[in-house]
Amino acid sequence: MVRHDDPAGTQLFAEFGLTGGLLEQTRHFLRESDSPNWPELAADRDKLLEPGAGATTRSRFNPQGEALEQTDAQGHRQLFRQTVAGQLREVHLQLKNEPVPNTLVSEIQYNAQGQTERETAGNGVLTTLEYAAEDGRLTRLQAKRGTDTLQNLRYEYDPHP
Repeated sequence: MVRHDDPAGTQLFAEFGLTGGLLEQTRHFLRESDSPNWPELAADRDKLLEPGAGATTRSRFNPQGEALEQTDAQGHRQLFRQTVAGQLREVHLQLKNEPVPNTLVSEIQYNAQGQTERETAGNGVLTTLEYAAEDGRLTRLQAKRGTDTLQNLRYEYDPHP
């Protein structure tokens, strides 16, 4: 187990997968909002934390180490799906006690450089992105729902010196 004390409290990293992915972590928050002066002994540090089991998040990974699922302390599940190349294809959220997950983003497509070219949000908004061929910088971001343009941003950059 790995323990990390920070300004919000303590994180306990209890379990890691074969590929190094964090399978289980628990967050314990401080009793007070003031930044602590952490004592040296762990038992003394624990006295500064809220009582109880803490908030535990569990994750599952595929054999390549890519996230498949994450369940938070409230029992809500995030589900991740990848392409055969290992790139994120879609993300779903299943709230606790809900029978069916909601789609957050799907149909993510990438160019040869691995940059996102298009994706569809769960509310039906289609976002397309364009990049400069010479340096890969974003040149346009457009968001549409049906035929309605919600956002149309164009980017220009200062030339290189």
